[in-house]
Amino acid sequence: MAATGYSPFEVGTRDRVVGAFVIVAILLFLVGFLIPLINRLNADEGVPFYTVLDQTYGIGEEASVSMRGVPIGNVTSVTMTTEGLVRVDFKLSPVYSDFYTNGSRLAVNTELGVSTLLTGSGLLFHPASQQNGQMVPDTLIPADTPQGFSSVLEEIDIIMLTDQITEIVANVEGITTGINQNQDKIYRSLDNLETVTASLAEVSRTLPGMVSSVEDSLVSLQGSMASVDALIEDTDDDLKATLANTVTLTKQASLTLAEAEALFRESSPALRQLPMTLISVDAALQSMTRLTNQMSGSWLLGGGGGEGVQVPAAGPPIHAFDDGIYEQVTPSVEKGNEN
Repeated sequence: MAATGYSPFEVGTRDRVVGAFVIVAILLFLVGFLIPLINRLNADEGVPFYTVLDQTYGIGEEASVSMRGVPIGNVTSVTMTTEGLVRVDFKLSPVYSDFYTNGSRLAVNTELGVSTLLTGSGLLFHPASQQNGQMVPDTLIPADTPQGFSSVLEEIDIIMLTDQITEIVANVEGITTGINQNQDKIYRSLDNLETVTASLAEVSRTLPGMVSSVEDSLVSLQGSMASVDALIEDTDDDLKATLANTVTLTKQASLTLAEAEALFRESSPALRQLPMTLISVDAALQSMTRLTNQMSGSWLLGGGGGEGVQVPAAGPPIHAFDDGIYEQVTPSVEKGNEN
């Protein structure tokens, strides 16, 4: 019998795969065994709370309760209430008791993970503001349930949705019928659009001529403006001379007005004495008239001296004056007539 030499133990690829699978299975077993144990130890010292759900959503005992990814507690029991609802009792770690405030809420954790595979779905804790105050142990914390396809269908009003779809179909049919009925109008509109397009093309052809005419008009207007500018420049000198003469005449008129004002001031005293002078002249004329009338009847001056001679009466005096001297002369004249 031939002897064989010693050879070391060789590990193949299949052996490595089997070994890795065994190691992973052992780790999963240890994790599944240790996590509930750790949660149970923590639950003995936790703060008890509970929530009510319409179903379990995969939540079982030892399910994790986390806050922002950090485990803070675990589910202690899942039972039924007298109303037919699911009561989930859980305990939270006292280390994070500052976050257990009034108004906090729970949500069902439906994310797939290692803990979800081992202990089922968990709960997510969403704390409220710390100003609301601390919750009392054994308080109900409301939970937001996940919305599945069936719940979405339950919330949708199928009858209302059917009516809306029917109405949409009816509107589409009405639009189609309206298009068929107004097809002639559409064709006429297209014909009118073609006519308008032809008119626009004609206008486009005549537009350059119109622009040229406008440019010629602008050139003519510019020439007229140049003529007006030249006329203004020609009449500028005459206008300046006229303005200079006007200024001179104004100065002379001002001097004449000043001299007239001075003349009026100098003649003011004479004008103030003129009424008195007129009064004196009127009185003298009245006196001469009476004297002439008295002397015309005297025989010394060849007057009639008899009766029948009518002496014209003196006119009414314009101004009052003293005629006492004539009353003194009258008696002497009558004595002369007696002689």
